[in-house]
Amino acid sequence: GTVLTYRHACTAANTKRNTQHLLQLVKGLSEAGIRRVHFLSHSLGAQALISAFTDSDEVSKCFQCCPRFRDSQDEEAETDNLMICKSIILLNPDYPLKEFVGHAFSRLRFVCDHITVVGDRNDQALYWSSFTNGLCNWWGHENPVNIANETPEHEETRRSFHFELRAGKELDSLVLPPSSRGYDSKSIDVEDQSQETIDDRLLHNMPTRKSAKSMKSLKLWLDIDVIDTTNLDVNFDDVRHSGYNTNPILSKDLEDIIISGRRARNRPALLHREGNIYSYSHVPSFVTM
Repeated sequence: GTVLTYRHACTAANTKRNTQHLLQLVKGLSEAGIRRVHFLSHSLGAQALISAFTDSDEVSKCFQCCPRFRDSQDEEAETDNLMICKSIILLNPDYPLKEFVGHAFSRLRFVCDHITVVGDRNDQALYWSSFTNGLCNWWGHENPVNIANETPEHEETRRSFHFELRAGKELDSLVLPPSSRGYDSKSIDVEDQSQETIDDRLLHNMPTRKSAKSMKSLKLWLDIDVIDTTNLDVNFDDVRHSGYNTNPILSKDLEDIIISGRRARNRPALLHREGNIYSYSHVPSFVTM
């Protein structure tokens, strides 16, 4: 939505009506014999999609849980009538960073082991979304309940003006937050990790004890593929929010995700940057042959 109607659009994206419509669609696909499903959302659509998985268990129960989350009893249970979520792709997701890393990601990861976030550090739409949401919070307008699960220690901060960071722009912050100290996008002190319970099923690469001893601090990267499109400089408008429908490099990579099912580390078009962050291997526009 526009700036003036943004919060109304945000509220509409998180309604139970949307969840019921998605549930009806998923059940319809299941009844038609479809067993493998891919989800793709863009911008504010990420809130509509994620809220369907976090608002209730009805949508999640339509899918098999990932093998790493099954216990022995689950493995013996009959799952032939359940669908498989092959991939979830979030394009420039307009979703609060704190809520995504603290709650939403784990709910998605329970049903899907191939989650991709495509983002841009210079996304102007998400910049103004961060500003608008921060302004609305400052004025006392409440977020929809699905994206307002903040801890009490952040209540005072939420009532002051601050940019409400978005997951599609803060690509370096998609890490596991320290549970004992609330949300913190910075590195985790290894010496304090003994006091925390870390579920390695949520991590991109669980650090070994040897690596932890050799480093003063480290980041616990979430088990998602973060695709950084900031360096793509052709077929992108100045807003840098919708390159998926104009840039052939990005569109072909999305096709590869759906057709081959390969993770980012196995796709030749990508270069590994750090942790769970990848960027595209391409020739910049200023290089001429």
